[in-house]
Amino acid sequence: MTGRLRLNDIGRWEYGGRELTCGDLVEVQLGGQWCRGRIEHSPRHGYFFLLPSGEAQAAGVLHDRDGAVVLLHDGLPARTPVQRRVWP
Repeated sequence: MTGRLRLNDIGRWEYGGRELTCGDLVEVQLGGQWCRGRIEHSPRHGYFFLLPSGEAQAAGVLHDRDGAVVLLHDGLPARTPVQRRVWP
């Protein structure tokens, strides 16, 4: 399933009717490339996308050895991972 992220009526991110919550594996498109990561939440930043360091490096995203944090925003392309596998 592919779609664009949007905030729903209860303040959660969703795409294509799929509501996301902490720990959900998802791919988002960054710089024209699909990157696999997971959805997380913090009181300070709300929901965000946690990108493992290998995926971040491949996408050219600034990261440290633990990976990168990408803040979610309306319209960001998202999809269900092509191959389901455990993190990362």
